[in-house]
Amino acid sequence: MTWSELIIGLKNCQELIFFMPSSSLLQEFLDCVVGRLELHYISSPCASSTDNSSMQFSGDISTESRGIYTCQTTWWFADLGFLKLNMFKMIINTMISKKLDHHVVSSFLFYYKRMNCPNASSVKKCRIIETVIKFLYSLDSNFISIRGLFHILQASFTLKMSKCSIGKLEYLIGSQLDRAKLDDLLVPSPAGEKIAYNINLILRLLDTFLSTSREKLLMYQVKKVVELIDLYIIEVAPDPRLKPSKFLALAMAMPDIARESYDNIYIAIDMYLKVHINVLCEEEKIKICCVLNYEKLSEETLKEIAQNENFPACALVTVQNRLRYSVTRTSNFS
Repeated sequence: MTWSELIIGLKNCQELIFFMPSSSLLQEFLDCVVGRLELHYISSPCASSTDNSSMQFSGDISTESRGIYTCQTTWWFADLGFLKLNMFKMIINTMISKKLDHHVVSSFLFYYKRMNCPNASSVKKCRIIETVIKFLYSLDSNFISIRGLFHILQASFTLKMSKCSIGKLEYLIGSQLDRAKLDDLLVPSPAGEKIAYNINLILRLLDTFLSTSREKLLMYQVKKVVELIDLYIIEVAPDPRLKPSKFLALAMAMPDIARESYDNIYIAIDMYLKVHINVLCEEEKIKICCVLNYEKLSEETLKEIAQNENFPACALVTVQNRLRYSVTRTSNFS
């Protein structure tokens, strides 16, 4: 059968699926369709290049849209975009059972969601997204676009999705948080909340990252997340509605051993104190400044803190002692 004939067959089967949902004949036909995709994938010149495949199957909108038209492995996305949800589920199950490349499957899942959600009702959108999440959860997360997951997360805020689906989505994101970018984390707070960004979400993702397969985490992955979160804290610190408890939770979320420098944390604290100076009591200022590991601050930052009028007196004393120690140590080695 030609590909065009297979597509016509799919359309016909789609109309009859309610009468034969578990038909062995239907499954044989789906096996044939997926087998054709496998054949083209194996023969594709793109499949032989790791760099190309990682770009074209990332699931990100910019790279994926190019891949659809330039790579043999994704030429069929548009042809199968018409599938109704029940048939879509069946063909994805067949792809997974046939061990079709997870890059390809995840990219098609993102494509299907992107093509079918815009004009759908809220109920249908919810069903599509929950279905996509369910299948993504069954794939190797290394082949799933973190950017694509954040796009789904953004869409989920306006839908009444099940807690189970939200939990799976947050797990998928949190377990590979080291692949995220700062822009991904800048998720607006839910409607009705006064703070600018969804701090609670980020704290949950951090908790997932640290608690998921802790023994499998490599230090370089943890350090990447530390660097990312430090930049995130700098972004959210100027929010006048950010409570001290949330600021502290973010600043203390990652282990000290993974943070090579506290200079960025100081920048965030400095910004936070400037914005909240009139609402923070001395005890709150001390708690915030205690987050700093003064041994991991550069000499330049220590000197800046020493001149910072917003820092509590006890913190300034610690800084002065640290500077004196640094001077003494330098003179001993000279």
